[in-house]
Amino acid sequence: MNITTEELKTLYERSREYAVACGCCEPNFIELNADGTIYAINRTFFEDGYEDDTFKITAKELTEDLDALIKAREEKLRQEKIEFEKREKEAKRISEERAKNERRKQYEELKKEFEP
Repeated sequence: MNITTEELKTLYERSREYAVACGCCEPNFIELNADGTIYAINRTFFEDGYEDDTFKITAKELTEDLDALIKAREEKLRQEKIEFEKREKEAKRISEERAKNERRKQYEELKKEFEP
């Protein structure tokens, strides 16, 4: 397969845009495998080495509408936020109910202790 420098630049840019639109952070580099699979890789360095976050991209995905991807990701994040807030609210309600029951229990114990 022959590919020009200009085509590689276009492929790189589109792959980067797709990775960012899907929620992956800005990739440090892009790998193109012989089978046509593309990997956007974000490498994080540590004192004792590094860690790669790899995002797989197929050729078909590069033709998708980026605006639609961004909207879908934003909707997913919005739904996750709503679900998180529901769980948080429920956990708070349960915590308050447990505290209330504990105070009621302490009150009953004190009441028994001081009643003749």
